[in-house]
Amino acid sequence: MTKAITYLITDGEYLKIGLSTTANMEKRLASLQTGNARELKLLGRKEGNWEQLIHQRFRCFRVRGEWFRRDPKILAYFEDSAQTPQVTIRRSVRHG
Repeated sequence: MTKAITYLITDGEYLKIGLSTTANMEKRLASLQTGNARELKLLGRKEGNWEQLIHQRFRCFRVRGEWFRRDPKILAYFEDSAQTPQVTIRRSVRHG
């Protein structure tokens, strides 16, 4: 059985606090990247389903849905449970 993972990603400007049940966070990040023009980077993760609790705790920073303004308090919350390899998914962009 796959355990839930609450994750923190950034697009460079905002933070997304989401929930995944996949053990492969690189694959999850790649699927999220498909719908984003900006490069996404995994900043942190926390074992378990903490998504709603974290959303509630940091609701004053919410922009829309699972996206939040970048704030040191959110980053510190995930740093306290740091267990994250830095994962970045890059896609080539063709112009022409």
